[in-house]
Amino acid sequence: MKRFNSINKFRFLIIIFLIIFLVQAAYVIIFANSLNSITALQHDRIITIVALFIFIELVLGLYIYFYIDKSLSYIFDPLKNVFDELENGKLQISLPYQFRNKPLDQLSIPIRNMLANLQQFNREKKNKIKEFKDRLTLIMKNIDDAIIIINENFQIVYVNDIAKHLLGIISDEDYPSLMDFHFEGGVLKYFKEVLSKKILLPERKIYFPKIKKHVTLRNGIVHNTEGSFKGIVFLITDITLDKLEKTNTKSKNSS
Repeated sequence: MKRFNSINKFRFLIIIFLIIFLVQAAYVIIFANSLNSITALQHDRIITIVALFIFIELVLGLYIYFYIDKSLSYIFDPLKNVFDELENGKLQISLPYQFRNKPLDQLSIPIRNMLANLQQFNREKKNKIKEFKDRLTLIMKNIDDAIIIINENFQIVYVNDIAKHLLGIISDEDYPSLMDFHFEGGVLKYFKEVLSKKILLPERKIYFPKIKKHVTLRNGIVHNTEGSFKGIVFLITDITLDKLEKTNTKSKNSS
């Protein structure tokens, strides 16, 4: 059996009260008809008053029965709109004018306090993320390995200077695809294999003609909290920096 919600329960109570009022009115009419000690005028007045009360009760009862949804919507829709905005990530919210009136006026202060706390938490979270990002960027800039980070669309979202010099990646500002650049045969083969499989592959050593030595290729797969693929981190180690600098110097002089 389907359970009643609160509104249906309230409607059920309205029907019960209307039935009680009608039974009571019918009892009064029957009792008035059975009295011989009252005049016809008094009898008519009793019937008229009872009929008037029945009419008023029916009108009010039916009005409440059919319009209770709209009445509750008028009260709760502004509150729902506020939480819909929060669900969509919007924290800069102005409370609607309905919160100045009863019964929502009692919720205005707690909701404003909640919004202020959420805004403060959001600012602190962004500052913390920026702090970690700056720290991570500094670390990646100062290590002796080449790093490339791509997103789920295989676009480059970060590449350090060593990777740019080693692989000839000019810029990552416009999020180009990793495959927009021409790589050495072994590097290109490794990149394509990782991109196609989207799994963690064992490290691989290849000969890199540009610096005339073997380098080590590694990769890491990035997932979100739901386990969905979000990107790949490529790492190239065992780079001889002095050879790379000499190679870059020769390239600049020849150009």
